[in-house]
Amino acid sequence: MLFISLYISACLCSYLISLTGTELSRPLIYTILVVPAYIFLVVADLALNRLCRRTGSESWLYIYERPSKDNKRIYGMDVIRFFAIISVPSIHFMGLTGFYSTCLEGKKMFIATCVRWIFICCVPLFLTITGYFKHNKTLGFAHYKSIFTVLATHIFITCIRLAVDYKYHGIDLTRDYILDKLVYFEYGWYVALYIGIMLLIPFFNLIWSSLQSRLHKELLIITLIFLCSIGPLTYSVVPSSWVILYVFIYYFIGAYLCEYEVYINKLLNILLIVALLVLTAIGNFTNRMADGSFNWDFAAYGSNSGYSSLPAVMLTFLIMTLLIDVDTGIKPLRGFFYSFSVVSLEMYMLSQMFDGIIYPKLNFDGFMDIFPYMPMVVAGIVMLSYISAQIKRLIFYLICLPFRLIDK
Repeated sequence: MLFISLYISACLCSYLISLTGTELSRPLIYTILVVPAYIFLVVADLALNRLCRRTGSESWLYIYERPSKDNKRIYGMDVIRFFAIISVPSIHFMGLTGFYSTCLEGKKMFIATCVRWIFICCVPLFLTITGYFKHNKTLGFAHYKSIFTVLATHIFITCIRLAVDYKYHGIDLTRDYILDKLVYFEYGWYVALYIGIMLLIPFFNLIWSSLQSRLHKELLIITLIFLCSIGPLTYSVVPSSWVILYVFIYYFIGAYLCEYEVYINKLLNILLIVALLVLTAIGNFTNRMADGSFNWDFAAYGSNSGYSSLPAVMLTFLIMTLLIDVDTGIKPLRGFFYSFSVVSLEMYMLSQMFDGIIYPKLNFDGFMDIFPYMPMVVAGIVMLSYISAQIKRLIFYLICLPFRLIDK
């Protein structure tokens, strides 16, 4: 509640100063706002709990040990992966069509700002999914050999993209250019990050497994959020040098959600997501750059696109709890989400290739002109990436088939 109070104060501080014309210093106004924001959250919590008791529940938030799934497929995780993978071209759309250089004013830009924040959760969601499925992995070849699969995918798709650069974009494939893409992961910074995470996962898990109580695990996550996400809200009292810890935040949130089921009423969960998006958009509108454009450093560290920011952490947690247990029971829908889930890495890498092909062909006059067509553009890139990813999956299956037959 204290962390959220700090964030609410940061979002409303500039608006209050402009509204009242006060001459008090910004840090003082910010500090004063924290108290009523905290009281508001306490009262809201009490009111929600009282409302829940009238409907037969003790609380609006339940946390209890998650029952064993017996290695059964968790279809809600496929839905989350689907949302994460469509978020990648969606957030690329914002950057490639001029959102960040457009003045933040008007209803459409307010909606666009909300859209930006919901889709910035793409990387946090992938990291959280990793923690969910990998938090029991131990030191051993069985774990580390999966890195080779990721590297093989990286090499295969990078070679395709190099061919596209040469044939389609007319780029001269010099030695340095090939090394930058193939060895230094310029086509997919997340792949390099993920491989680093895979190398460290067994040691992360030793830390996690040594924490015997739920409280200790929650304290670990809260401490990481304090060190990594609260910095921009403390006027750099908490230094930005801790920013890389955002990887650990999401990994351990995933591990926590695997062990404990966090239940929030679905309607209330959606309302909380909407309220957080609206609050964040208000904060961005009242804390713009001098030219009125998006301020990357508002309540976030612009150096990592805001992945470490408190709103990204809260939104990721809410999205996970909203979708993790979703299962329609309809086999075609299960198959639909599963088919996207198994090629999410490939789609991530291929989507950037199609960005480079499609966006130069779009004819538009500024972000506000192209924004209404965002669903159409993103859907096109998603489908092209999906088809290409499935072809790659088929090729890899055929290559590995003889080895599988020999093993049998």
